[in-house]
Amino acid sequence: MHTALVVNVQRFSLHDGPGVRTTLFFKGCPLRCLWCHNPESQDFRPEVMFFRERCTGCGRCEGLSDAEATQACAFDAKVLVGESYTAQQLVRVALRDQGLYDQSGGGVTLSGGEAMAQDPEFLVELLSLLKKRGVHVAVDTCGYAPWAAFEKVLPLTDLFLYDLKALDPALHEKLTGADNRLILQNLEGLSKAGAKVNLRVPVVPGANADEAGMRLLAEYAFKACGNVDVNLLPYHRVGGDKAERLGRDQAVFEPPTSAEMEKLEAIFRGAGFGRVSY
Repeated sequence: MHTALVVNVQRFSLHDGPGVRTTLFFKGCPLRCLWCHNPESQDFRPEVMFFRERCTGCGRCEGLSDAEATQACAFDAKVLVGESYTAQQLVRVALRDQGLYDQSGGGVTLSGGEAMAQDPEFLVELLSLLKKRGVHVAVDTCGYAPWAAFEKVLPLTDLFLYDLKALDPALHEKLTGADNRLILQNLEGLSKAGAKVNLRVPVVPGANADEAGMRLLAEYAFKACGNVDVNLLPYHRVGGDKAERLGRDQAVFEPPTSAEMEKLEAIFRGAGFGRVSY
């Protein structure tokens, strides 16, 4: 029986595809984006988050393993992140809201972490079960996975929410820990295969949000996949709080201004995209 680690099952989600959705956040990602909004989903192993503001200093967790400490803490100051699920268990949770999916044109979104970094056999099992029940399925991906994995899920996926962070390979590696050649190849492969793709572009001033770089990215993306929907995602600082609870340091950037977002929207519209939002 195939299983996967899940960080969060978010019901009533409105920002991860059309309609009302349930978003499944899987644990494990091959990239290390400097601004990561979900650092608790990067590692492929369970981790403990420490909520200092909840700790009373009672000492009950002293000398215990991480797993034991999370059980011993009466105030949830230490929380284990990463719970194992089978595909059947996730489907049972997701189907609680099938009525909402049907009414709103929603469904289930696989996110993370990185959904495509999970066991391909698990993904096929999960997606097959959802499709048998008539559930619309979206996969939110950074694109950094073998093409063979995309081939397996392609017939079972209604929509790919595809991240593009930077066009220059060296800059992409500086920002994420890996160059983007595989990501661009997979985007082109999905487009050639006729997959429905929406582009998601994080906007991080001081990292990837300069106008010249965004213009090159927009021009490439329009050539690669045509006039698809584009969602510009303004940076926010919620990831920093999570990183601190994991005992990690994370770079801090300034969120983009409304004027900056308007300029980038105009750049993508100028490249040919008709539907650009943020």
